[in-house]
Amino acid sequence: MILTSPYASAAPQALYGKSVVVTWQEERQQKFPGEEQMRFVAAAAEFDVYVSDVGRPFSRLRFSMLNRVISDEIISTPAGHEAGYAWFP
Repeated sequence: MILTSPYASAAPQALYGKSVVVTWQEERQQKFPGEEQMRFVAAAAEFDVYVSDVGRPFSRLRFSMLNRVISDEIISTPAGHEAGYAWFP
């Protein structure tokens, strides 16, 4: 989930025309409601933010786990944000 705020300030001009990329890996034990057995889950994630030459941010959050990719892209617009989700088997 990506949190946004109507009170966020503009990106510093030093970031205009640049990207910031954060990657991480997770390993955890989990179970879904109704399941008794815990299972091991390993996942990789990447969060990218590109700030255009005029200060408009574009971001993408991707998770990969068990041969599946979850992608969420957000494009900042003057009226707010637009988001889309894509699942790839």
